[in-house]
Amino acid sequence: MRETHAAYWELTPTLDHVEPIARGGKDIEENIVATSMMNNSIKSNWLLSEMNGWHLHKPGDVENWDGLSAVFLKLAEAHPSLLDNQTIRSYHRATAKHLPERLLTA
Repeated sequence: MRETHAAYWELTPTLDHVEPIARGGKDIEENIVATSMMNNSIKSNWLLSEMNGWHLHKPGDVENWDGLSAVFLKLAEAHPSLLDNQTIRSYHRATAKHLPERLLTA
């Protein structure tokens, strides 16, 4: 962790299995949550019940907060060269596909 900027660990989103695969969890949507790289690293293969004070939060509501996804799409539109990056292009396609239309035109 010391070789990477703290912002990476705190701010970079990733997915984690609530019940780790190593502990018998399934690789299905119902067992996957969004978290930070730091929380994913700390939780590792532990169950939530083994993590003192850890719990799941209610899912967010994209109607109230889109995680700046609409801003991301507008930036990509204003700066098309961003889409030369395969990861950004993939994220852009998924975001454009799943973000409610009314948020795209706001």
